[in-house]
Amino acid sequence: MFQSGLAFGTFDNPRWRAFFLTISGGRFSGPGDRRAVGGSLLQSVLDRVLAQVLAVMAAHHGRTLTCDGSTDANSMGAYNVIDCAPVPFIISVFRLGLNPSTAKNLLNGLVSSLPQSLTEPQPVSALLRGRAIPSARLDALLGFPFWAMVTDNASNMVLMRNKAVESGLSIMAYGCFAHVVNLLAKDVSKQSALQLGIKSAVTWSVFFRRCTRARSSLTNDRAVQRRAGVLIESPKSFSPTRWVGQSVVIRSYLSNLEASRRVLAANRHNPTGFDVPDSVFSAVDQAAPASSAAVAAPVLRMLFRMSASLEADASPLSAVVGLLSGFVVALRTGFPELPESTRSYLVDRVHARFASFGDPHVVLAFYLDPFFAPCRHADDGALWGTRTLAGHRDAAIERLAGDDVAFRNALIGDLGGYITHVDSAAGVDGSPLHPATWWRLYGDSWPTLQVVATRLLSLACSSAGSERSFKTLGVVLSRTRNRTHDERVDRQWSVAFNSRQLNRVNAVAMYQRSRTEKEVVGFVRVAVAAAVADAGAGGAPAGGAPAAEGVDDGDVAPTILKDGGAPRLT
Repeated sequence: MFQSGLAFGTFDNPRWRAFFLTISGGRFSGPGDRRAVGGSLLQSVLDRVLAQVLAVMAAHHGRTLTCDGSTDANSMGAYNVIDCAPVPFIISVFRLGLNPSTAKNLLNGLVSSLPQSLTEPQPVSALLRGRAIPSARLDALLGFPFWAMVTDNASNMVLMRNKAVESGLSIMAYGCFAHVVNLLAKDVSKQSALQLGIKSAVTWSVFFRRCTRARSSLTNDRAVQRRAGVLIESPKSFSPTRWVGQSVVIRSYLSNLEASRRVLAANRHNPTGFDVPDSVFSAVDQAAPASSAAVAAPVLRMLFRMSASLEADASPLSAVVGLLSGFVVALRTGFPELPESTRSYLVDRVHARFASFGDPHVVLAFYLDPFFAPCRHADDGALWGTRTLAGHRDAAIERLAGDDVAFRNALIGDLGGYITHVDSAAGVDGSPLHPATWWRLYGDSWPTLQVVATRLLSLACSSAGSERSFKTLGVVLSRTRNRTHDERVDRQWSVAFNSRQLNRVNAVAMYQRSRTEKEVVGFVRVAVAAAVADAGAGGAPAGGAPAAEGVDDGDVAPTILKDGGAPRLT
């Protein structure tokens, strides 16, 4: 009953008591009255579920702490504290009441709500049992309660996560990278060459979804086309703040364009037809909006799929730079319809957005994933903020090593050996595996780096788990059930969400590379091979990177075409 969000007094009536007594042979009359169910029984269930959650977290190498706030059905603010292991679990909930949501108050509320066992130095993991820890610095790193803290990019959240690093709660802090991709889609929508198509698609969607007669006429036309074997999507709409979702709107707009023209043409000759705004006529009848939308569609679609990939529970931290660097290569070589000025602007925005949200350790994770080696070869030395990717990587090693010169040299030596091994393709192909699993299986040759890599690659890319948990809060506390005390709401919220998460399969063990990641890596391989061919047979890509390996047809997506030797995205 706690998982489903039922009222505490649901079974506290004569009929249910008689039913329970009948089926139990008089031994059980029900869970009790609402005070018992919402009091001692709820607390005992919460303690049992939290113990199971802590056991799962203890077995996970890399811990990511996320925190997000929302307004409940009573217009009261609630903040969840999520641990991604890698499946998200609510480990605590706190409320600020009348206190302002400053960074200091948020951090104090977060720390005070954490179970004591999570703020203590962590025990040695199974990976290190029987192995001497090579340095005091590594010993200190392994003792951190959390390796990363992820929040959205509101100013108070940015300050709070930075204070968490300063206080020793986590080693690093960065923003939600799914939000980065969404903001890149917003940057795309601002471009004058694409604005007309996006606005026209939204105008069309709003009209045909809200005008009952227009929607009915379009539905009838689609039914006729379906009987003729032509499948047309229904009109789609998306949240205006979810910019990557505009790709869904544009796709349905282009799919329904001919049907919409037929509907509006028939309406013109109908004396009792419905009113149609001029903006809708322009979006449907003129060629320019459709042409602009067709140019914007593949860019937004790629961003939409990147965002979905980064929001997956077990998505490795390496996927952030891997996907963003692949998107940069696609902007430079894969969208021929985009104006050159738009390409340059969007490439600059990728670098700027990463600098605003990112952390050097994110780049180091990218270097430690063998799957994204082709993307590393495509690096042209551009600045991602104030540093190149190699500069961010070196800064991450310096931060991890601190003043321990021997530890830093061990990390650098292991990293050099690992990169040489991967570039020579002498090792086992790690692409089907989660990169943390790859390092556990094949990283014994680089023991110091292995300890860091297994944790770094297990960190979350986004705070999507925090957002998902608020759906459960909406079930526990709704407009029609809004008198429950905040403390009981928070307990039942944790029980309902965590119970479902505990029943899920091991996300890392069942992990598979997303189709988006495979397409991006396949496209980068084709682009690097084309650059090598243009530079001369057998030449190396710019920057002295080794030539790309042969292209595997299974890794190149059907959406990647070749036009005159140059890769193109559609």
